[in-house]
Amino acid sequence: MTDKYAVFDKSGVLSSLLIDGVHSIPKGAVIVQEEQWSEIHQNPNCVWKRSANGVITRTDPVTDYRQAIAEARFRHEVSGITVNGIEFDTSRESQYLITGAAFSASRSPDYFCNWKTASGFVRLDAEALLSVADAVRGYVQACFDREVDLLASLDDGTYTDAMLGEGWPNKI
Repeated sequence: MTDKYAVFDKSGVLSSLLIDGVHSIPKGAVIVQEEQWSEIHQNPNCVWKRSANGVITRTDPVTDYRQAIAEARFRHEVSGITVNGIEFDTSRESQYLITGAAFSASRSPDYFCNWKTASGFVRLDAEALLSVADAVRGYVQACFDREVDLLASLDDGTYTDAMLGEGWPNKI
C-alpha cells in the first residue's frame, strides 16, 4: 500500500494531502493512516489540525461557506502543478516569478533560465518557460473559476458540503 502524508502549516492546520510516488514528500510531512485519510476526504468542510503531541483532530464544519470556498480555492491554487513531468510551485510568490520570467521569454526567443523545482534545477528555454507560464496561469484561473461556480451554487441554493471537495482542476 502506498504511504499517504499530510502537511500542516505553522499553526498546525492541514494545508495539503500527498501520496508517495505521486507527489514529492517534503520534510515535516506526517504519515496519515488510511482510515483518517478517508475521513479527511469525506469531510472537506472540516478544519483539520495537528496538535503539538502529533494528534490530528477535526473541527466541525464552518458555517461561513463563502469563506470556506475562498480558503479551499486558495489551498488548491497554491498546491502546485506538474508540467511535462516536472513539479512547479504555484504559491503566489512563484506565480509572480514565473510571470516575470515569461515576460522576458516573450521578448526574446533566445531567453533561457534555470528554474528551481522540487526535484532540483531545470533549464527552461523561452518556449518551455512560456508553456509553464501558460499551464500555471490556466491552473490558477481554473481554481478561481471553480470558486465562482461554487459561489453561484451557494447563491442559487444548490450548494452541498460535498461540492467543496469536488471539481477542482487537475494538477497535471
